[in-house]
Amino acid sequence: MERAQERPSRQPVGGRAPEPVELELLVHGVGGTTPEEMLDDARTVRVAGDDTAAVFRRAEDVSGAGPGPRGGPGPRGGPGPRGGAGPVQEAYVWCNLTSGDAGRALWLLLLPFMVVNLAHWMRPAAPARPRAVRLYGLLVRLIALTLTVLLVAAACEVALDLVAWQCAGARGCARRHFWLAFLTPDAAQSPGVRRWAALLGTSGGWWAQPGRRLALAALVPGGLILLLWYLSHRTWSAYESHRPLVQGPDPAPDPDGSALARPGFWYGRRLVARLRAAHTAAGLLTVAAALATPAVRFDHRPGGPGALDTLGRLLTACLLAGAGATVAAVCRRGRDEHRVDQRLDPHLLRQLPLGALALLLLTALYTGWSRPDWHSTGRLPGDPAFGGLMLAQGVLVVVLGVVAWGMYRRAATPLAPAAETEIASGSLSGPDSAPAPGTGSGSAPVPGIGIGSGSGPEPGSGPRLGRDPGSGPGSGPGSGLDRDSEPGTDPCSGLSRDPCLGPGSDSDAGTGPGSGPEPGFGPGPGPGLGPGPGSGLNRDPDLSSSRAPGPGSGLIRDPDLGPGPGTGLGPDPDPSLRSDPAPDLGAGPAPRFDPHPRPAPGTHGLGGPATALLGCALGGVMSGGVAQRVADWLDGTGGTISGPPVSLTWQASMIPPLLAVLLGVAVRLAAGTARLARAERDRVRREHPGEPEDPARTRAIAHTRAMAALTDRAPLVLTVLSAAALVLGGGALVGALASGRSPDGAAGGTGAAVQIAAGISQGLGSWLVGLGFLLFVTWGRRAYKDRGARRTVGILWDVGTFWPRAAHPFAPPCYAERAVPDLTWRMATWTEATGGRLVLSGHSQGSVLAAAAAWQLTPATRARIALLTYGSPLERLYGRWFPAHFGPTALAGLHRDVACWHNLYRRTDPIGGPVRLPADGQPPVDRPPLRDPLTYGRTPEHPLPTPILGHSCYQSDPAFAQVRADLLTRLRTQLPAPRGESAI
Repeated sequence: MERAQERPSRQPVGGRAPEPVELELLVHGVGGTTPEEMLDDARTVRVAGDDTAAVFRRAEDVSGAGPGPRGGPGPRGGPGPRGGAGPVQEAYVWCNLTSGDAGRALWLLLLPFMVVNLAHWMRPAAPARPRAVRLYGLLVRLIALTLTVLLVAAACEVALDLVAWQCAGARGCARRHFWLAFLTPDAAQSPGVRRWAALLGTSGGWWAQPGRRLALAALVPGGLILLLWYLSHRTWSAYESHRPLVQGPDPAPDPDGSALARPGFWYGRRLVARLRAAHTAAGLLTVAAALATPAVRFDHRPGGPGALDTLGRLLTACLLAGAGATVAAVCRRGRDEHRVDQRLDPHLLRQLPLGALALLLLTALYTGWSRPDWHSTGRLPGDPAFGGLMLAQGVLVVVLGVVAWGMYRRAATPLAPAAETEIASGSLSGPDSAPAPGTGSGSAPVPGIGIGSGSGPEPGSGPRLGRDPGSGPGSGPGSGLDRDSEPGTDPCSGLSRDPCLGPGSDSDAGTGPGSGPEPGFGPGPGPGLGPGPGSGLNRDPDLSSSRAPGPGSGLIRDPDLGPGPGTGLGPDPDPSLRSDPAPDLGAGPAPRFDPHPRPAPGTHGLGGPATALLGCALGGVMSGGVAQRVADWLDGTGGTISGPPVSLTWQASMIPPLLAVLLGVAVRLAAGTARLARAERDRVRREHPGEPEDPARTRAIAHTRAMAALTDRAPLVLTVLSAAALVLGGGALVGALASGRSPDGAAGGTGAAVQIAAGISQGLGSWLVGLGFLLFVTWGRRAYKDRGARRTVGILWDVGTFWPRAAHPFAPPCYAERAVPDLTWRMATWTEATGGRLVLSGHSQGSVLAAAAAWQLTPATRARIALLTYGSPLERLYGRWFPAHFGPTALAGLHRDVACWHNLYRRTDPIGGPVRLPADGQPPVDRPPLRDPLTYGRTPEHPLPTPILGHSCYQSDPAFAQVRADLLTRLRTQLPAPRGESAI
């Protein structure tokens, strides 16, 4: 599999470089990149993988030719002085898994399937309630099945009802569309139309009977189902069939671990195959039901043909039996994650879809049987099926919500996530918002830096996890240090572990009472942060800390850092870069983690049901959009056909009220963001004392921070959207079933205002549905032709298709079922062959892949690697939305298992954030937030304005190399020397 593992020997063979003793495996994030950009080298070599996903190294690290880049005797991490040139870097490039060839732009059409599949993984954590977990998964699979039926029914509505039944049966409509001439008795008028009709059957001939038109039109939804089956089978062979690494017998499950550590988690081959067979059968049976319903109703009339009536009843019974078998196949079995299940269900995989196909062919034959006195009028019988599907989906979503709420209420969560947001009445604050000025003892000439107690929160901020600003027992004027604030005026002093750091900036803290020479620090009895009254610790509020009552709160130091000045990241590489004397970190009790923090604002366990409802709404909008647009195109000026079912018209009419609700939410968010931006401007000024103010620069930084905080308001948007969709969808269903007419028709006889509102809502809704569908198709076409647009589509799939297809087999494939085994195989084989030290470095979505791959390693291998995450959504997004798999307990277990873990983030990053794990006697995972931008104004080191980086370019920050060096230092301390290193 991997060419890089062909020569595990430490000696070069055939010009190949020896295997390094230190390796950094880089995993990129959303949107993808190139190996040249990841490795910062134009010459890269693929050492493992294929054109879809591969591992790359710099050419010099593969060939071993020439001296190392820093004057060492060999390539980085090779047989030179330890750390003399840093570790050898490898880049795992997986972007082609989601945004490679142009055909993947068609995945946009599978968006509803992807959304409902996400709902399966968004359940609350309930390890002690296996029955509730199984019931939750069953309900989501049933909702996914109804979604397949809905979209196939929409295709039947277009092809069978609008085209074959209504338009081909109406003289005025068929006259405008010559390609329908051979389906109508007398629509052909011009010679050109007659010639076209003669090619396929003369006008008024064999195809003119309604049953035969329906049977011919059934090729459209039937072809759609076969296309979905083909795509699912093709991606199943390419993704789900990658067998994960099996390293001995299956270990006993860890009750406190994540399900992602189970051997079979990334091997859903059996379940996807079974669900594909069931959904394919459901789609074929839906087409058969659409064909059989009008024919059975016609034959069952008084005086109808007895033989056909009997045959229709038998077919109906067979269709019901097939539907029951399909539902049973979906309900029968969920995922088996505790082992690598390579078995399949061959009888089910073949017999169920083939039996449904046979029933469809028999139904087409039955429907196309000659019935000379059968004529098509009005809408196709069976239109109430759409209302029944809407009702079934609503009931299933409500039951799913009840189950999820019960799991959430009863779940025991000893480590609840910290509060990511600070929300007070009408205000908005992000996860990284720092405290406002407080009070404390000591003299702090720089605003924003102080100690003591009694600090008040920023306007609009709410309660936090951990120590309040200035929570020491001191008193007197002072202010809480903002997390990005920099003591003194050194432009580099605010960097987290920047080599330019003044060594007194190990943490954002104030010291005991007294005064001293250092600006911004009120020194206590000693030169550092030693114990004593008033040594209130004002750490990063996003780090895992607590209210530690009593004097002497100290910072947690890494015991393996060496003789550094207390930066927490190892020895200072260049003491000449210091601008401030190094205060000593005094001893004192470390801040304790509060096991019961205030829970973060979220969905309270209802994220999965809300997402399932959103997927159903997307399916309904797409169905209604296609039907409405095709009806308008066929009907032209109007009046010749009856149009789509009333339930779809009511559903479209609910879109304007829903958009009005979302507009209100957007206005509230915009107002809160503006208030937060104003508060951030004051904070930015305090962070840069003594520097000339640039109002435009201040506004840009504050605006970026405020916009980044919007990510944490996603639960509000989803809650409002799903609640409004449930209420409006229920109202549409009731209106359609009660009136049997469109909204404007049902409003007849009411007040003028009601009639006007109903007409506007119906017309505007139809137009909006059609416009949305056209934009959807236009974007898909653009993504098909334009690589840049296709990359944007790939970003959506990077997040949405991380999870396996556990609910819907027609969803876009799970790229992690290829990426996670790739990373696991690479790490396991390299560490086994070399015994070296490995840093697994993941950015953004790559950090999620890195964590998932680390979970798949054996405990012994996991204990040999260091984890470096930056711009990571592990807690901010995945911990909140997928608590059963990335909750605090799971992440804390990963922290215990790996050798060491550091996490970097910025306050301007809309995606990444802190992990918020307790230290538990270990160095904290989260580092203080990186400064962004690096400098406020121009400096000798940065003569040009530095950009606001946000989510990108973490590796360019000087703190990144410091953190990586710290991880390697700790690995060298904790692990034995790799094989062959003693000979170096």
